[in-house]
Amino acid sequence: MGQPANTKPGSTWQKASPLPTNSSPDWQPVPTTEQPAAQPTPAVQLGDQPKPSAQTSLAPWIVGLGGGVRIGVGNDEPTDGMVYGRIGREIGKDAAISLRPAYIFGNVGSDGSSNNQGAFQMPLTLDLYPNSPVSPYAGVGVATNTDSNGNADAMITGGLDINLVKHLSLSLGLNYILEGSDQDNRDVEAFTVLYYRF
Repeated sequence: MGQPANTKPGSTWQKASPLPTNSSPDWQPVPTTEQPAAQPTPAVQLGDQPKPSAQTSLAPWIVGLGGGVRIGVGNDEPTDGMVYGRIGREIGKDAAISLRPAYIFGNVGSDGSSNNQGAFQMPLTLDLYPNSPVSPYAGVGVATNTDSNGNADAMITGGLDINLVKHLSLSLGLNYILEGSDQDNRDVEAFTVLYYRF
């Protein structure tokens, strides 16, 4: 048998090795111990869980309406029911500005006795962490007809909004009203209201 036609003179021709028997279609590779092990699924950390928020579908607006009681502080200050509202807007992740109008059903006359006159209050507040479970606030505003004097007086207010659930908040606060016509030139009152956040 002669050399193949495509070989050069002087080269040595060798017979090709037979194909391995494992080249059949049914052949599967043998697993080895060096295959990479499956990576364990990382455990979910508690800090990765979303925190509950009182933010509603109207965000960044905050709109609320409810009622409660105004509690007079002192011997001649009455306790009366009140209607309470809140219209605010978030100004960042951790702050908001709110108008908090309130109408009080009842008042006290110049002689210190309760009467059926009402009083209106309109404070503007800065609210911290408005969507957290507890949100402190403070601000200034105007109170009209305090102690049935018919005047508009400056007021300072502060308190806490406790966001019970997504749409329901409890507000606990304290008002200090600077009255120019009152005997002691001041009026101090506490209030507690429950309001719905739309």
